[in-house]
Amino acid sequence: METAATSSTSSSLPSIPSTPSPPSAGPRPYLDLESISAARARGYSTEQISDAIITFFYLTCGQFPDSPLLLGLLKAGTDNHKTLCDKTQENLDIRSENQVIKSEVEVIKSEVKAKDTEIQAKDTEIQAKERELQRQRFERHWRELAMKTELEQALEEKDQLIVEKNHVIEENRQVIEEKDHVIEEKDHVIEEKDQALHTKDLQLSMLRQELQEMRERQRPQSAPLDRSDFDSEDRSEEPDVRENQNSSRNEDVNLVTCQMCLDAPMQVLLRPCNHLCCCALCVSKLDGRCPICRRFTTDMEKVYVS
Repeated sequence: METAATSSTSSSLPSIPSTPSPPSAGPRPYLDLESISAARARGYSTEQISDAIITFFYLTCGQFPDSPLLLGLLKAGTDNHKTLCDKTQENLDIRSENQVIKSEVEVIKSEVKAKDTEIQAKDTEIQAKERELQRQRFERHWRELAMKTELEQALEEKDQLIVEKNHVIEENRQVIEEKDHVIEEKDHVIEEKDQALHTKDLQLSMLRQELQEMRERQRPQSAPLDRSDFDSEDRSEEPDVRENQNSSRNEDVNLVTCQMCLDAPMQVLLRPCNHLCCCALCVSKLDGRCPICRRFTTDMEKVYVS
């Protein structure tokens, strides 16, 4: 294989003169086999050697490297290759790191996007809750306003009812006062009538007593008194009573006179105060009270002062 590579290399290179020239350092116009052998002895492959010679040939415009140059080129190529491999490996590492970083960035972006989506969902939820709260506040405010309006209307209606009831109460009070006034007037009238009736009863009792006394005087001493006679003959003998009163007045002129007329003698004893102060005629003018102590009289009795 080495012979085939050598033949292929020699076939690709220009023809070398058969007569060797004296050795000299630096580029040569021919290919030195010893430099190839030295390069192969150093462990370089035929491909590396041929690449180095071709590169030098193109760079020097048709010159061939001697042994030191070829070894230097091979060493430089090896170092460059290593450096290139290192750089390539570094680039690969960097690319892998970049890929990892990109994947991490993509993951972070996806996480950020998910977070943004979650945040947007939360924002949407918060906005919905805020709208719901705003709607609830509006409804509560509306209900409070409606309740306030209803309460104000109810209060106004109650105030109006209270005013109307007060007006009705005032009217009823006036009617009651008027009725009380009428009742008082009627009571006063009834009281006056009661007093007049009482006075008439007193007068009637006085007349009956006087009539009884007159009948007793006219009858014999042994004749018993019958009260039914007095009761049945009260109305028929009232003129005789007045005549008897006038006669008794004439008989008792010298007695104590009446406190009201100052003319007739006192003949009526009022009960229960027991005042003897008026005559039989003036007792009809009394208002139901004693003219001395002003107490109400419940009864009267005709007396004779001797």
